[in-house]
Amino acid sequence: MSPEARGFIFGASIASHLGIGFVPARKISKLPRKVMTVSYSLEYGKEYLEIHSDALKTFKSIMIIDDLIATGGTISSCIKLAKISGIKVIGVMVLIDIFGNN
Repeated sequence: MSPEARGFIFGASIASHLGIGFVPARKISKLPRKVMTVSYSLEYGKEYLEIHSDALKTFKSIMIIDDLIATGGTISSCIKLAKISGIKVIGVMVLIDIFGNN
């Protein structure tokens, strides 16, 4: 699973290379079928991420891949979506960590 939008570049490429499935987590109201939605806080407000309700039904575990981690809200939302679906998150991979851990 990768959140919109730059995460798609890394997540889809890695999934394709490994020959495994890919699930996009999109911003609100961009997916055409029934969705699950979670919200997270930003410095300047609130944002939402959605996946199709049935997007994870064939998976037992997933990895979350994104371009960077700043506040952790987007990654946390992806983890929440996986947990709501009953799916185990086996790891998180990001290219850039600006979360503040030194």
